[in-house]
Amino acid sequence: MFQKLIINVLFLLGYLYNAKAQDASYWASGYGAAGFFTPGAVIANNHDSGVLYFNPALLAYDKRNAASISGTVYQWQSVLINNGAGTGHHLMSANESIVPLIASNTIRLKTKIPFTLVYALVHTPVINFQSSQYKNSSFDVLDNSYSPGPENFIGQYSLGSNVRQTTALVSAGLKLNPKLAGGISIEAQIRNQNYLLNYSSQSIINDGNMIGFPKFTTVAEYYLARTMHAGIKLKAGISYDISDAHHIGAIISSPLMHAAGKSNIIANSEISNLNLGDGVELNLLANTRQNKLKSKWKMPFSIAAGYIYHHRKGEVYIVAEYFGRLKEYNIITPCKEQFIRTDSSDWSVTTNLLRMKDVRKPIVNAGIGMSWFFKETLTGFLSLRTDFTYADRTLYSDTDGYLPNITEWNNYHCQIGVNTKRKRFNLRTGILLTYGGTRQMMQGINFDDPNESNLLLGNTGKTRASLFSAGIMVSYIHNL
Repeated sequence: MFQKLIINVLFLLGYLYNAKAQDASYWASGYGAAGFFTPGAVIANNHDSGVLYFNPALLAYDKRNAASISGTVYQWQSVLINNGAGTGHHLMSANESIVPLIASNTIRLKTKIPFTLVYALVHTPVINFQSSQYKNSSFDVLDNSYSPGPENFIGQYSLGSNVRQTTALVSAGLKLNPKLAGGISIEAQIRNQNYLLNYSSQSIINDGNMIGFPKFTTVAEYYLARTMHAGIKLKAGISYDISDAHHIGAIISSPLMHAAGKSNIIANSEISNLNLGDGVELNLLANTRQNKLKSKWKMPFSIAAGYIYHHRKGEVYIVAEYFGRLKEYNIITPCKEQFIRTDSSDWSVTTNLLRMKDVRKPIVNAGIGMSWFFKETLTGFLSLRTDFTYADRTLYSDTDGYLPNITEWNNYHCQIGVNTKRKRFNLRTGILLTYGGTRQMMQGINFDDPNESNLLLGNTGKTRASLFSAGIMVSYIHNL
């Protein structure tokens, strides 16, 4: 009976800590199917002077060798979870970055069947979230039957996630007939993540003992995971020119194929002097460190289609992409080693408590872009796109383990800027804006009302969360 109680308490801790948001979206990067302002980030032929195309079939329209670099010269991002750790205890992370986005080179091969080849590096800083909260106050925490009056309470909470993704790709495109072009891409992706969850809640017991050190009730949890995953993805695309004014395109991308992955975790759970009533006092220590674990990271297949209308003063672009579902899987699967520190070995190995897991629902994103010609050497761009979340916690089979992300709400992106054309180069500059939020964000902890029934974690509820990002992008394309 007591062994079952211990397991249930640990699962409850895992459930409370899983009440976090997730950065769960596919169209966060400015380089994508709807990144109309980013050079070449389209599916249908838009006569762009860019050199790296999201649809490899469009490489067939490039007639010159070129080199390009696109980067976010300055970007500021803020994530706010209002009252995330209790009233007035907001979880906020704001940071700045200067990050190259794309570096590429295009080569026009004049073989018997001419085609264009491009190789590139695409770097995506997915998220860098670091936030903490602290409360030191005196109020009624413990039951008055054994600790009468207000107790001194100390609560600390830290949450962090840093995700970086780099993709190396090789693409080729060629004309199949005067109106039809095809292309393929091979992408090698490396994804790194550091995830930290650290929580402690302590209250001094008022037992009337004025001599010696006071007695504490403590609940603490620590989980640090570091993962690296390498995978390969294939992509095939077509482009068809209906007429001089109307163009369509489509691509299909394979799921990410596993190549290699490694991870390590450090975990500690501690409960001391927690009075559960009926004379039951809980003391618990669970601790482990596991290195050289295997890791996985999955991406579903996707299908995208786009249409461009080319008129005298500019272009109008419409695009949509469908992403398939992913069944529940473990990003990190721990070894079967002792976690709960006890002499009873038959129930002390609980690997499900330490795993990191993921599951995804199918979604459809859509975007629209517009360009207009101010004059022969100056073109303006505007694009808007959705970035819906794939997160759905009802798809998980249980509540044990950890979830890896921070933002699970829908986001919306805007890109606006101009392209300046010269004989030997193109210079594109503009701003990138992102906003998203929800009023259904579930708190992970609540410093307002910790007590024995909620393991000193407080009674959690729904709150408001939001994300805002602004950046300046510059792209330089040199015609060789």
